[in-house]
Amino acid sequence: MERAYRRFLTERWLFAALAVLHLVPVWLVTYIPTTDGPSHVYNAFVHLHLHDPAYPLFGQTFEIDPRPLPNWLSQAALVPLVAVFSPGVAEKVLVSLYVFLFLAAARFFAGAVDPDRRWLAFLAFPFVFNWSFHFGFYNFCLSLAFYLLALACWWRRRARPDLRLAAEMTALLLLCYFSHIVAVVLALFSLGVLWLALLPAAIRENRWRRHLWHPVILAPQALLPLWFVVSQSGEAVAKTASSPRLLVEDLAGLQMLFTFGDWPPRLALVLVIAVLGFFTVRRRVSARDGIRWQEEDAFLFLAIALVGIYFFSPEKMAGGSLLQPRLTLFPVLVLIVWLAPAPAAPGDGLRRGAIAVLTALAVWNLVNVEQAWRSLDQDAGQVIAAADGIEPGATVLSLMFDQFPDTPGPVMRIHTFNRVDTEKGLVDWSDYEAVSGVFPVRFREGVSVPPLWEIQRDPDRIDIDRYAAATDYVYCFKMPPDSDLAGRLTQQYDLVRQVGEARLYQRRTLQ
Repeated sequence: MERAYRRFLTERWLFAALAVLHLVPVWLVTYIPTTDGPSHVYNAFVHLHLHDPAYPLFGQTFEIDPRPLPNWLSQAALVPLVAVFSPGVAEKVLVSLYVFLFLAAARFFAGAVDPDRRWLAFLAFPFVFNWSFHFGFYNFCLSLAFYLLALACWWRRRARPDLRLAAEMTALLLLCYFSHIVAVVLALFSLGVLWLALLPAAIRENRWRRHLWHPVILAPQALLPLWFVVSQSGEAVAKTASSPRLLVEDLAGLQMLFTFGDWPPRLALVLVIAVLGFFTVRRRVSARDGIRWQEEDAFLFLAIALVGIYFFSPEKMAGGSLLQPRLTLFPVLVLIVWLAPAPAAPGDGLRRGAIAVLTALAVWNLVNVEQAWRSLDQDAGQVIAAADGIEPGATVLSLMFDQFPDTPGPVMRIHTFNRVDTEKGLVDWSDYEAVSGVFPVRFREGVSVPPLWEIQRDPDRIDIDRYAAATDYVYCFKMPPDSDLAGRLTQQYDLVRQVGEARLYQRRTLQ
């Protein structure tokens, strides 16, 4: 017992040390290099100063959407953080809280079936700075933690469907909903699969009456997601860009976990999961009794069901996009709680070996992340440098001409200019959140802004003459020399600053 306790303490402190280590790249760089992160901070800044006399244009241009939308959580966290810290520090505090929350949730989830399996949460470290994080999907990343907590809480208390469980599930699923719609829908689906998987045993053991209380507890939590899906005009779009072969490669190769680095870290993690899965199955198979099914195998069935959802899901739905890449994370996360490669025995060699490999893999991935972030930090500085001449409180149209390059993965600089908007209190007509209808801050009715499609896909087509009267500055990054927009800008704007591939135009009436 004493050796087992010492082993537990060693694993716990190693896990905690690795969690703290994951904050190092966050605080080393000037700007966290994500696609949408700067936009989240900017809109939190707008929210905070919406009725501030120092920023009169904010109140004239923006308003708060009072509907109970998903994507509220990061905004609700960032607004008070921006009130206390500088915008850059506020973002880093939010990301640090996410790192600790997600890893703590993973450890709680890993021990839901057996507390001795909490060490399997070491598998979660590659999930921290995943593909979705680098897209700046902070709400979605936070929702992963609440998804795990909801499943773990339900599993631990499934035999006692009382008021306490109802309160806990209501709180967790509401947090899940206000983080991201995908996570709460998958949480309800996952809980339904687990409930159905346990129903035969409940009937055999004459526990079915108590088991029937779970749908009663969970059903009200489907009302908000149902309202949101119905209220959105966005239609499901079939996935046509990726072939089944590519979908298999993305899922089996864990492509979405390692934004930076080549195949070795992905292969190492796949091999570790495969080995742990092999020994888990081996423990369940007996020459005399065959396969010994246990209640926890419901999580294996759930992982299979989540794989099916991944393959047959649309590309976008209810105003959201990039659904399939996000869905690759859930089947692997769910498997963490199912794995049982070795009995609880002090000094287990498989356990020690797996922890050693996973620790080395986590450090290796962090080194890749830190090196990539340093380079991207310099890139963000170049994007921002051309904006030094903008007067605070002005209006601007920021146009990035390389939003959709040929290379796969997130393009970190797309919304980098929002950091300038936050620093100078600008009204940016390129604020995609205010147009999308799924975020708390929106443009007031009657405010005329260029179509989001043109801003993102074809900025060269923007009718700048139509918006010039309300646009003090136009910022262009990587605008082609033969751009038609460049010629039209010279009719009402002067090029006042150029740094590298960034150009800043100022309306002549301001000079």
